[in-house]
Amino acid sequence: MSRFHFSRCFKASFGQTPHAYRTTLRIERARHLLIVSDRSVTELCMALGFSSVSSFSLLFARHVGMSATVYRRQLRAMAASPRRFPAELVPMCFASRYCPAPR
Repeated sequence: MSRFHFSRCFKASFGQTPHAYRTTLRIERARHLLIVSDRSVTELCMALGFSSVSSFSLLFARHVGMSATVYRRQLRAMAASPRRFPAELVPMCFASRYCPAPR
């Protein structure tokens, strides 16, 4: 099977290209590590295999809607509040399977 045919089959099955899927997984892992780890954004970026902090920052902001530093600050503040459980702590694979899409 050629790589182009594989890419078409993958996209037909999963709704995104293999590259986009891998990027989504890496961003999801970054979201988790930003909450539970005290490592810097630069350290996390390199540990997740991004080539530069600027490319990571651009992709993170595009996927999440805010910078990694702001995301970390907001989620930690929400997690410290005993009244609310932040939906952002729910893994994407679980939420997409079990939570209804907002209308």
